[in-house]
Amino acid sequence: MKKTYSESRLFSIGIMGMDRGEGVTALAVGLASYLQEVRCKRVALAEMNGESSFEQIKDTYFGKNYHEIPFEIFRIHYYPSITKAQYSKICNMEYDCIVTDFGCEYQKSIEDFLRCDKKIVMGSVNLWKYQKYLEFYEYAKNFPGIGKWLFLLSGDEDDIKMIKGKHNIEVMNKKFFLNPYGISETEAVYYEAILL
Repeated sequence: MKKTYSESRLFSIGIMGMDRGEGVTALAVGLASYLQEVRCKRVALAEMNGESSFEQIKDTYFGKNYHEIPFEIFRIHYYPSITKAQYSKICNMEYDCIVTDFGCEYQKSIEDFLRCDKKIVMGSVNLWKYQKYLEFYEYAKNFPGIGKWLFLLSGDEDDIKMIKGKHNIEVMNKKFFLNPYGISETEAVYYEAILL
């Protein structure tokens, strides 16, 4: 039986990008918001990359003199730039879901990514990004269960269909939303489809 976030004591979602600028942090925040706001889950949002995006969120929201970790925005606990040891501690706290932003340095974080219940990879098959997709696929194709990972891709519809068939992967079109903190009905439908 397929395991979903509603059937597990702790459900972990890992998101990584094939390249910078694919929208990993925006999706992580959006999914966490959906899980908290619509599904009423206790959510931790963890950052396991060297990009410091969560630190920028904290500075913008609370100011540079705010140092409390985790910091909380709309009932979601944010853990910026955590280590593996810190991640283990978070996994043993009273959260229903952990959404982890692995950024785009996938070779450094693949081991932790593979431990997640739901694995999401973001990329593009546009001509100027297609090589990045191929590099990622060549790196990851022999990992167990890659056919069950969800690839969120942008690009030409025919190219996406071709890749889905050729590489036998699960693919959805990548969408961007202006405000990942407020969940509209359209966004809720999209996030629900991602979690199926």
